[in-house]
Amino acid sequence: MRFKDLHYGASALVLPNAWDIPSALMFVEAGFTAIGTISLGVFASHGHVDGSRAVRELTQKFATRLSALQCFVSVDIEDGFADSATEVAYFVESLAVDGINIEDSTDGRLTNPDLHAAKVAKGVREGHHSSTATSYSRIQELVRRYNRATGTST
Repeated sequence: MRFKDLHYGASALVLPNAWDIPSALMFVEAGFTAIGTISLGVFASHGHVDGSRAVRELTQKFATRLSALQCFVSVDIEDGFADSATEVAYFVESLAVDGINIEDSTDGRLTNPDLHAAKVAKGVREGHHSSTATSYSRIQELVRRYNRATGTST
Protein backbone atom coordinates (compact mmCIF):
# COMPACT_ATOMS: atom_id res chain seq x y z
CA MET A 1 0.00 0.00 0.00
CA ARG A 2 1.14 3.53 -0.80
CA PHE A 3 0.36 6.76 1.06
CA LYS A 4 -1.66 7.89 -1.94
CA ASP A 5 -3.89 4.82 -1.58
CA LEU A 6 -5.01 6.00 1.85
CA HIS A 7 -6.60 9.04 0.17
CA TYR A 8 -8.91 6.80 -1.84
CA GLY A 9 -9.90 4.19 0.74
CA ALA A 10 -13.38 3.20 1.86
CA SER A 11 -13.17 5.59 4.79
CA ALA A 12 -11.79 9.10 5.21
CA LEU A 13 -8.09 9.51 5.82
CA VAL A 14 -7.54 10.80 9.35
CA LEU A 15 -4.11 12.37 9.57
CA PRO A 16 -3.22 13.38 13.14
CA ASN A 17 -0.59 16.10 13.35
CA ALA A 18 2.52 15.53 15.45
CA TRP A 19 4.60 18.39 16.82
CA ASP A 20 7.43 16.32 18.32
CA ILE A 21 8.66 12.73 18.51
CA PRO A 22 6.63 11.79 21.62
CA SER A 23 3.38 12.98 19.99
CA ALA A 24 4.24 11.05 16.81
CA LEU A 25 4.94 7.90 18.83
CA MET A 26 1.62 8.34 20.63
CA PHE A 27 -0.23 8.45 17.28
CA VAL A 28 1.58 5.37 15.97
CA GLU A 29 0.85 3.50 19.22
CA ALA A 30 -2.81 4.50 18.88
CA GLY A 31 -2.87 2.68 15.53
CA PHE A 32 -2.71 5.47 12.97
CA THR A 33 -1.19 4.29 9.68
CA ALA A 34 -0.14 7.82 8.73
CA ILE A 35 0.77 10.99 10.58
CA GLY A 36 1.35 14.55 9.50
CA THR A 37 3.19 17.41 11.10
CA ILE A 38 1.79 20.74 12.24
CA SER A 39 4.13 23.63 11.66
CA LEU A 40 2.77 25.78 14.49
CA GLY A 41 3.35 23.00 17.03
CA VAL A 42 6.77 22.08 15.68
CA PHE A 43 7.98 25.66 15.66
CA ALA A 44 6.44 26.70 18.98
CA SER A 45 7.88 23.66 20.75
CA HIS A 46 11.32 24.88 19.64
CA GLY A 47 10.74 28.57 20.42
CA HIS A 48 10.19 29.77 16.85
CA VAL A 49 7.38 31.70 15.15
CA ASP A 50 5.14 29.79 12.73
CA GLY A 51 5.38 30.85 9.10
CA SER A 52 9.08 31.65 9.25
CA ARG A 53 11.63 30.27 6.84
CA ALA A 54 14.16 30.20 9.66
CA VAL A 55 13.09 26.66 10.56
CA ARG A 56 13.91 24.88 7.30
CA GLU A 57 16.67 22.78 8.89
CA LEU A 58 14.51 22.02 11.93
CA THR A 59 11.74 20.76 9.65
CA GLN A 60 14.21 18.66 7.66
CA LYS A 61 15.68 17.08 10.81
CA PHE A 62 12.21 16.39 12.22
CA ALA A 63 11.14 14.75 8.95
CA THR A 64 14.26 12.56 9.01
CA ARG A 65 13.51 11.41 12.55
CA LEU A 66 9.86 10.71 11.73
CA SER A 67 10.78 8.65 8.67
CA ALA A 68 12.08 5.93 10.99
CA LEU A 69 8.56 5.30 12.32
CA GLN A 70 6.45 2.38 11.11
CA CYS A 71 3.83 4.55 9.39
CA PHE A 72 3.42 6.93 6.48
CA VAL A 73 4.62 10.48 7.15
CA SER A 74 3.44 13.72 5.55
CA VAL A 75 5.31 16.91 6.41
CA ASP A 76 4.10 20.50 6.44
CA ILE A 77 6.88 22.42 4.70
CA GLU A 78 5.39 25.90 5.05
CA ASP A 79 5.80 27.62 1.66
CA GLY A 80 8.59 25.23 0.69
CA PHE A 81 11.13 27.51 2.40
CA ALA A 82 12.02 29.15 -0.92
CA ASP A 83 10.70 31.53 -3.57
CA SER A 84 11.82 29.32 -6.44
CA ALA A 85 9.75 26.30 -7.40
CA THR A 86 12.97 24.49 -8.35
CA GLU A 87 14.47 25.12 -4.90
CA VAL A 88 11.27 23.75 -3.35
CA ALA A 89 11.61 20.62 -5.49
CA TYR A 90 15.18 20.10 -4.26
CA PHE A 91 14.04 20.50 -0.66
CA VAL A 92 11.18 18.02 -1.16
CA GLU A 93 13.58 15.57 -2.78
CA SER A 94 15.80 15.74 0.32
CA LEU A 95 12.97 14.61 2.59
CA ALA A 96 12.51 10.90 3.26
CA VAL A 97 8.74 11.20 3.68
CA ASP A 98 5.63 9.95 1.92
CA GLY A 99 3.78 13.24 1.50
CA ILE A 100 4.10 16.98 1.77
CA ASN A 101 1.88 19.97 2.41
CA ILE A 102 2.94 23.27 0.85
CA GLU A 103 1.20 26.25 2.41
CA ASP A 104 0.15 29.31 0.45
CA SER A 105 1.69 32.00 2.64
CA THR A 106 5.04 33.31 3.85
CA ASP A 107 5.43 35.33 7.05
CA GLY A 108 1.67 35.91 7.22
CA ARG A 109 1.28 37.05 3.59
CA LEU A 110 -0.40 35.04 0.84
CA THR A 111 1.92 34.04 -1.96
CA ASN A 112 1.16 34.60 -5.60
CA PRO A 113 -1.24 31.78 -6.63
CA ASP A 114 0.69 31.00 -9.81
CA LEU A 115 3.95 30.70 -7.86
CA HIS A 116 2.22 28.49 -5.30
CA ALA A 117 0.84 26.26 -8.06
CA ALA A 118 4.30 26.00 -9.62
CA LYS A 119 5.81 25.02 -6.26
CA VAL A 120 3.23 22.27 -5.80
CA ALA A 121 3.72 20.99 -9.35
CA LYS A 122 7.53 20.99 -9.11
CA GLY A 123 7.50 19.54 -5.60
CA VAL A 124 5.36 16.63 -6.69
CA ARG A 125 6.89 16.04 -10.14
CA GLU A 126 10.59 16.47 -9.34
CA GLY A 127 10.45 15.38 -5.73
CA HIS A 128 8.73 12.09 -6.68
CA HIS A 129 6.53 12.25 -3.60
CA SER A 130 2.88 11.59 -3.18
CA SER A 131 1.36 14.83 -2.03
CA THR A 132 -1.79 15.72 -0.17
CA ALA A 133 -1.73 18.99 -2.07
CA THR A 134 -4.23 19.68 -4.82
CA SER A 135 -3.04 19.00 -8.36
CA TYR A 136 -1.48 21.77 -10.40
CA SER A 137 -4.37 21.92 -12.88
CA ARG A 138 -6.91 22.16 -10.07
CA ILE A 139 -4.97 24.99 -8.45
CA GLN A 140 -4.79 26.82 -11.79
CA GLU A 141 -8.56 26.45 -12.17
CA LEU A 142 -9.12 27.81 -8.65
CA VAL A 143 -6.87 30.78 -9.45
CA ARG A 144 -8.87 31.52 -12.62
CA ARG A 145 -12.17 31.28 -10.70
CA TYR A 146 -10.84 33.54 -7.96
CA ASN A 147 -9.66 36.10 -10.50
CA ARG A 148 -13.05 36.10 -12.28
CA ALA A 149 -14.95 36.42 -9.00
CA THR A 150 -12.82 39.28 -7.68
CA GLY A 151 -12.08 40.99 -11.00
CA THR A 152 -8.34 40.74 -10.33
CA SER A 153 -5.40 39.09 -11.98
CA THR A 154 -2.21 37.67 -10.51
